[in-house]
Amino acid sequence: MKQENSRHPETIVPLDDYYYLKLQAADEQGRYTGEVVRSNGSKKDDLATHLFDVPIQPNAEAAELWAVNALRAYREG
Repeated sequence: MKQENSRHPETIVPLDDYYYLKLQAADEQGRYTGEVVRSNGSKKDDLATHLFDVPIQPNAEAAELWAVNALRAYREG
């Protein structure tokens, strides 16, 4: 997992071999937000493709669950 930004650290959560969640604390109340991205296969994060934003969730687990379900729906069309 990768951490960035000391105020609201960002955590990389792999969703599968190609997609991951960039999870970030939204506020001091313990809520989280993030974005689901598709890796381009390189180590450079700036080349990943943004798919969608994760709306503010009550905790990190809820944000990850939202991302997993959204990715499933995206794949199913």
